[in-house]
Amino acid sequence: MRYDSSSNADAGDSSISIEIVGHYQSAPHIRVLGESYTENLRAAIDQAMTAEAYPPERPEYDDHGRPLRGLLSESAEHGTLYHARDDASKERDRLRAENEALRGALQAVQAEVDGNLRPLTRDLVNMVSGLNNGSHPNDIYDHCDEIERAIGAALEGAKP
Repeated sequence: MRYDSSSNADAGDSSISIEIVGHYQSAPHIRVLGESYTENLRAAIDQAMTAEAYPPERPEYDDHGRPLRGLLSESAEHGTLYHARDDASKERDRLRAENEALRGALQAVQAEVDGNLRPLTRDLVNMVSGLNNGSHPNDIYDHCDEIERAIGAALEGAKP
């Protein structure tokens, strides 16, 4: 509440005003009452004693969060969030195991190409190098290289 009074003694005038300043959510609400001191004081007291003098109360925040809390509690009751998380981690683990198995299979094929197929092919090419059947015996090396490139690309693309 602010009290303001001014007087002009020469003219015989005086004025008194009372301002009621209330802060609601950092915004001032000012009410200026009449000119009479008694009237201002009585009105200020009346307003201070009644609920109309103040801005409405803040809404309860519980009402705003109730739907979300309801969903969370419902999910927690049935364990759906926990089950979904567990299911996702099981699926992730299954995919990792499958990926490792496929990587192992590709590496085994690559080892077979490098360890057995190339030497056998070399021996075969050396034995039949004198034959003329329309294809060059070294073409088999190109096929081995293609297989090896495909396996290498698959292994590079499958890295986690």
